[in-house]
Amino acid sequence: MTVGRENMAVLRRKERAEFVLKQHTLLLEEFKLGIYTVETYRKEVTKLENSESPTGSRAQSPTWDTENGADLPEDSDDIYA
Repeated sequence: MTVGRENMAVLRRKERAEFVLKQHTLLLEEFKLGIYTVETYRKEVTKLENSESPTGSRAQSPTWDTENGADLPEDSDDIYA
């Protein structure tokens, strides 16, 4: 792993930890306000702590409809023509 990738991995872990902390704080405040019962609060906290990092999951690439005449442009000049 290169130094740049290692730095990005450290940054992602730090950001994930900060996100989880903010979400946990929000859940606690919502529990204190009576929005969640004890059971629901505990379920949400468990779900948050067991959830995986959203990094690495990306949206699927769109499928192109080339069978019905919607051909892709040959080069970038054709995109804006």
